[in-house]
Amino acid sequence: MQGGIRQRLFAALPVFSHHLAIIAIAIVFVLHGLHFWRIPYLDRLDAWIYDARLLSGAKQTAHPDIVIVDIDESSLTAFGRWPWARDTTAALVKRLTVHQQAAAVGFDMVFAEAESPVTDLALATAIQGQPVVLGYYLTSDRSSHTSGQLPSPVLTKSNRDFQITSWSGYGANLAQLTESAPQSGFFNAISDPDGVIRSAPLLAEYQGQYYESLSLALYRRYLTSTSTKAELPSISPHFASDDPQYRHLDAVRLTTGQRTQDIPVDDTVTKLIPYRGAGGYGDGSGRSFRYISAADVLLGKLPAGSLAGKVALIGSSTPTLEDLRVTPWGGAFPGVEVQANALAGLMDGRGPGRPDYALGFDLFQLSVLALILLIFLPRLSALWSVALAVFLSSLVWFTHRYLFTSHDLALPSAASFALIACAFVVRVSEGFFIEGQRRRKLTRLFGSYVAPKWVSRMVRSGDDYSMQANNQVLTVMFCDMRGFTRLAGTLPPIALQALLNDIFNRLSHVIQAHGGTIDKYMGDCVMAFWGAPEVQHDHALRAVRCAVALQAAIASYNTERANSALTSDTLVEMGIGLNTGLMCVGDMGSSIRRSYTVVGEAVNLASRLEGLCKTYNQAFIVSAATKAAATEQGFSGLWLELGLAKVAGSDVPIPIFTMSPSPSSV
Repeated sequence: MQGGIRQRLFAALPVFSHHLAIIAIAIVFVLHGLHFWRIPYLDRLDAWIYDARLLSGAKQTAHPDIVIVDIDESSLTAFGRWPWARDTTAALVKRLTVHQQAAAVGFDMVFAEAESPVTDLALATAIQGQPVVLGYYLTSDRSSHTSGQLPSPVLTKSNRDFQITSWSGYGANLAQLTESAPQSGFFNAISDPDGVIRSAPLLAEYQGQYYESLSLALYRRYLTSTSTKAELPSISPHFASDDPQYRHLDAVRLTTGQRTQDIPVDDTVTKLIPYRGAGGYGDGSGRSFRYISAADVLLGKLPAGSLAGKVALIGSSTPTLEDLRVTPWGGAFPGVEVQANALAGLMDGRGPGRPDYALGFDLFQLSVLALILLIFLPRLSALWSVALAVFLSSLVWFTHRYLFTSHDLALPSAASFALIACAFVVRVSEGFFIEGQRRRKLTRLFGSYVAPKWVSRMVRSGDDYSMQANNQVLTVMFCDMRGFTRLAGTLPPIALQALLNDIFNRLSHVIQAHGGTIDKYMGDCVMAFWGAPEVQHDHALRAVRCAVALQAAIASYNTERANSALTSDTLVEMGIGLNTGLMCVGDMGSSIRRSYTVVGEAVNLASRLEGLCKTYNQAFIVSAATKAAATEQGFSGLWLELGLAKVAGSDVPIPIFTMSPSPSSV
């Protein structure tokens, strides 16, 4: 009883250890999701997955309401190297606002240094009263350096604080220009640890005041051109909860009269940039945005009013001005297009976002996946384990892709993919290790008893084989050579050794070919049994067919001896006894020598039946139990009853049989 319990416990250990491994892996990824500690490789994988989804769903068409006024190589050739004289820039502003009637004009550059009172005044006059948004940048260096003049903040710090990017310095425009421009916005973007710009803050904090980004300022300015009241929308924070302790801002709210619009943001009031496609003007027609040379605008080559109602962003795509950024689309992305893509997302009312429930969603999907893997993976074969891993990975991928493309939800999935992959690797590695151990164990235990092909079958079957002794109904055979004593007296030792080795080699191959387990060689006798260690439901039939085949092998051997001109004195005869019954099988012996064998009354009876072969002058003698079992299992030979025989160890005579097999029975 206790041995059976121990055996079941040991059998359950691989599954239990696999469960522990999956639980441990899931805990690691849950702790990553909880930000208890971060696994950098998972963050990179999440970023790569996000990039893949973003690029695969990109529009790759020019935005209809945004144009980029490019200070390109032809413009630099026509008007000289940058920076241009302020009166030239003033002329560009007038062309865009007065002649082209642009809804808004934004500068992806800073006018930080004074040039001359005349030209500075010319630019200040050109932008005053026009829908122009100047650009500037925020910094966080050690010295908290500042230059120029910041615009007025759009929000003042209140009692209810919220998480936001904070900065300690800035590089802004001349005070004269800042005061003349109706709006200014910072053009900072956020670089991820891999250096790729994927998001940009809509609001930022400096010394307790909140300032708007260039894209948000341009979007608000654009809304004034589409509003009947021509009123600049106000900005206010919108919280996901009314709890005063809740510091997560889930949206930036724009209000125009009675109309409100909420712009969803991430936990630091940043927004993922919905890149529309590859950057740059390509063949001149534009990819994601229409590019117009600043020289063409200044020289009046555009028809008047051709940019009416559009937002014009002034920047440069030329590498000489070094305004190139690293984005999911590559490392040579014009910086002005980063702002254009952020603005396009606001104007289109779209763009991927990380909701405040992203953490809970990640933990939920990790828990569900871990539960599925715990239930199914330990029970599946290697092939079905692959199928399960592929299915779950595909399910996660397409679910997240649907949420991304249909609902603009950028939810974390790297930990889920890593959980599936790690659990699968553990399963395969553990299976490979256990299978290797199992193969070596079976080969070590049974390699010397059964044929290699039967050991291979035992390995492939996946069943648990043990040397532990137990009672089973088996069929045992004793096969003894006749006249061996006479042969031993007439043959030289070397010749006798060669004869025995030759005969035993032939007999062993026949026994193993019929699935028998060779127990031992005893002088001129071979003992074998069927039904263990591999379960054989037709063990009696196999043993009877093997007995017939053994006699055929001996007959063939004698024919070879006769043809080699040897005397009949060296010819071999054999008697075989078979019995089927309950016997004890297992690893038995001493600490010095052990063997896998069978013992019991049923074994002794087979030995007694073999001894009767000479008395009854028969090649085979089988018990009634073997006759009945072999017949039931399909033996088609003719059974001949030899009568009742009294055997040693039994007071009651037993019926014994021999056989006259048909050709089809072997």
